[in-house]
Amino acid sequence: MSHFRQIKRRQRMGLPFLLIPCAELNMLADAHAAQIALHAGWPIRLVSLDVTERALLKRSQVQELARNGSAITACIKRMVDFYCDGQADQAGVFHMHDPLCLASVIRPDLLTWQRAFVEIELTGKLTFGETAAYFEVPGRPLPAASNVLAAVDVNVDGFLRFYLERIRAAFPD
Repeated sequence: MSHFRQIKRRQRMGLPFLLIPCAELNMLADAHAAQIALHAGWPIRLVSLDVTERALLKRSQVQELARNGSAITACIKRMVDFYCDGQADQAGVFHMHDPLCLASVIRPDLLTWQRAFVEIELTGKLTFGETAAYFEVPGRPLPAASNVLAAVDVNVDGFLRFYLERIRAAFPD
């Protein structure tokens, strides 16, 4: 267990604040481990699913990116095309869930963060794995000390610019 003391910060994607009851897959996959991590005392930043769903990469942006002839950008285009052609719930856009979470480590300034106390539901028959988040609001105390810094908004244009610039720089024509 001593190697856990070396962890300076954890970054996780998850924590849906959706209007419908559901458990986000990254939390549900091992809800007990997620709950332990939330209470391990590590500084944690969570990028919520409702925030990542705002970061939409358009098919046209990927087509432009792939024009440089790089095998990597061509692969990105094929993956986005596959998603857009059969998996997407919105035509012509790709949800940038994982890229936004990764970008938040490098450029946390692209997101708006708010302190929160977060728990994972571990006993509910219908709610197992769901995330309960209590945000700091003036005049309303949290039920316990905040244990995460949660993303509540994203500068979508800034993020997409950052992402596309990084890909172009890494895989020039």
